[in-house]
This record gives sequence, C-alpha cells and structure tokens, in this order.
Amino acid sequence: MNEHTGTHIDAPAHFAPGAWRLDQIPLGHLTGPGVMIDVREKIGDNTDYAVTQQDLQGWEREYGRIPDGAIIMLRSGWGEQFWGQGPAAYLGSAQKDASLLHSPGLHPDAAQWLVDNRYVKVIGFDTISADTGDSTTYPAHKILLPNNIIIIENVGHLNKMPPTGSTVYAMPIKIGDGSGAPSRVFAIIDDRTSAAGLTAPNLILIVTSVITLIAQAI
Repeated sequence: MNEHTGTHIDAPAHFAPGAWRLDQIPLGHLTGPGVMIDVREKIGDNTDYAVTQQDLQGWEREYGRIPDGAIIMLRSGWGEQFWGQGPAAYLGSAQKDASLLHSPGLHPDAAQWLVDNRYVKVIGFDTISADTGDSTTYPAHKILLPNNIIIIENVGHLNKMPPTGSTVYAMPIKIGDGSGAPSRVFAIIDDRTSAAGLTAPNLILIVTSVITLIAQAI
C-alpha cells in the first residue's frame, strides 16, 4: 500500500527535504482545536476553485480568529458530491494523467497568509490534494509543508463537524522514515457545542474515508 493512499497525512518531508519525516512529527502536533470552514457556496461550478485568503477571513468574521494550534478542515463538498460516483467523478478525469485532474484546493496566497499570520498545525481537505486538481507545481504543498503545517487529504464526513467547538485528532500509521501515511482522523465535540443542538455530547466523529483507488495521489 502506498503511503499516500486514502485518507492520509503528508509529512513535511514530502515536499521539504530535511524536514520532519512521518515518524518525527511530534504527537502533540497532530491534535488541536477543530476549525471547519465551509466553502461550498464559493465553489459553484468551478471544479478547480482555490480557497482564498478572503474566504478564511470571512470565516473569522463570523466565528472569531482561528485559534492557535488549530486543525483546519476545508469543506468543499467535493467528496460528498462525487465519492459515490466512482474514481472518475472524484478525480475529475477518467485518465491517470495527473495533469487532467480537477478538484478544489487552497490558493497559495491563502496558504502564505496562514503561515505568516496564524499558528496552524494541520489543514485537511475533502479532495485528492491540498492544491487544485489542475495544478502541476503544487504551490500550497510547497508553502505549507516546509513550515510544518501538516496536510491531510481525502478527508470525509465534514458535514458532521461543526465550525467550532471540537478537538481533532489525526492518527497516522507510524511508518519509519515515511513521507506520509494513511490516517484515522476524528473529532470530539465539546459539551457546549452539543448543547447548541449540533450533535450529541462528546460524540466521536470519524472523518476518514478510505480511497484505495487513488494510491498515486499527491
């Protein structure tokens, strides 16, 4: 099984030589306050939409500053819409050529804004890549990973995660000297959030989806 299969972590060394390899990531760096940013309305029919700095700041205007040590989950709705339709729909192409893929991702300016202005541990995506599917240079990877912002790709069930009020845990298979690993990712919802009617108290939400058809994903 490829390290970058299904719901998986990209370790910093995946794009940054000399940076943390998978087994060097501190365990505390893989847990933190959960932030779910819903950008579905922004995407519309743009299959290669790049989440902007303005999208992130719009979330902050509604919910407050992204907390230090946050684990951000970007909900594009891509997996919810296309996963059940098979790999061609999810990948945006029936071809295995990576240059033909289509899916939303993070704009490099937004990635740089997070690096410069917020302390974020992890960013998760419900798509095949942190970058837009049509990218061949992977700028978001090249900005986030050298700054020890871990990437999680192919996350699922973000419709069950509230915008705030959770703690997220990302637990990868420990692969020695790895550049990534399949991971179990879950959120525990706090009592105050559940009291608002969003979910049951302390419900553990599994936010992973195993996608064995994309073993060669970024």
